[in-house]
Amino acid sequence: MTKLLVNAKAGIEHLSDRLVSVKVPDGTRLEMTDETVLEVLLQCEQKLLRLVDAAEDNVGKREEEGEEGGVDQAPHNVRVALSDVDDDSESDLEEEGEEEDTPMDRALLKEHANSAVSSPQSSVQCLGFRV
Repeated sequence: MTKLLVNAKAGIEHLSDRLVSVKVPDGTRLEMTDETVLEVLLQCEQKLLRLVDAAEDNVGKREEEGEEGGVDQAPHNVRVALSDVDDDSESDLEEEGEEEDTPMDRALLKEHANSAVSSPQSSVQCLGFRV
C-alpha cells in the first residue's frame, strides 16, 4: 500500500512539474508534501482543463477559417513554387561537356581484377614490399 502511495505522489509531482508553464488565475505554485497532494492534483486538473479549452478554441478557429483539420504544420513548412528559368536539364549539362563517368561493365571489371591478381608485382606492391 505504501508503494502505491509513493508512486501516486511521484506521478502527481511529475505532472505538476510538466504543467509549470501553464498559468491559471490563482497562479500560486504549491509545493508537493503529504498534506498538499490533493491541492496539487486539483491545480493540475485546472491547468489541463485550460489546455483542453485552448485546444478546442484553436480547432474551432481553424474550422471557421476553412483550414483542413489534421496534423499541425509548422509555420516554416511552406511549399514554394520553383521557376523553370534556373533549371539545368541533363541535356544542357551534356552539351557543356560535363558528363558523368560511365560505370565499368562486368566483363571489363572482371578483366581488371584478374590482371591485378595475376600480376606478382602489383600484389607485392600492395603489401608495401619492393622486389
